[in-house]
Amino acid sequence: MQGPDGAIVEFPAGTSHEEMTTALRKHYGVPAQPPLPPLPPGYKLDPPAAVPRLAENELAHVRFYRKTLGRTAVSRPAIDFDAGIKAAAQAAGLPADFDPFADDMSVLLGGMLFEDVGVTAYAGAAPLIKSKEFVEAAAGILAVEAYHMGMARSQLYLMGEKAWNAANGISDARDQLDGGQDKDQGIRMNGKANVVPSTPDAIAFRRTPQEVLHIVYLTEKQGVSKGGFYPNGMNGVLRST
Repeated sequence: MQGPDGAIVEFPAGTSHEEMTTALRKHYGVPAQPPLPPLPPGYKLDPPAAVPRLAENELAHVRFYRKTLGRTAVSRPAIDFDAGIKAAAQAAGLPADFDPFADDMSVLLGGMLFEDVGVTAYAGAAPLIKSKEFVEAAAGILAVEAYHMGMARSQLYLMGEKAWNAANGISDARDQLDGGQDKDQGIRMNGKANVVPSTPDAIAFRRTPQEVLHIVYLTEKQGVSKGGFYPNGMNGVLRST
């Protein structure tokens, strides 16, 4: 796939590598292609029952993109998972030693750093894609990402006030990074559960590639082409905030 559609399609493919890295490191019995860095010693987490399936989904998404894009597929970008998590946790007001593999709550919070963004990225990209075949595929992948986050947000809400505050902190940090519009919502709003973040019309929020890059690069500045989780930047045409 080449042309404008190729540039649009390869962008969520790049962010899917980030989601795949997170999911596979949560469930480290699942192999990755290419191999991921080994987990630091000491991780003994028995992951939640859903994590193996989530890891399979994310790996399948990356393989689907490679099959669809063919020779034009961009290579997996370098991902500095540990430095990115540390900086993102600090921005969200989480403890300085936040470990996304420490317990079930931390696993879900770590996933929330990316999956909510993935839903809005797909929602933003879908209207720009001209190919009917790939619009259908993107809509299907968006639905899977939304299922993932519906599960995670529901589980976090049931964990009580500590989880509410941490998840809302992540949401607030993303809102600060992605620009002036309010395109993020925590899991508790106005004293009630908020499992489905959406507009007043109950439509998922859309983010432009630049707004997504602000979040994954962890910067509010314009014209930035690397940082945060991507020390060398995203690969592909769409790589600058």
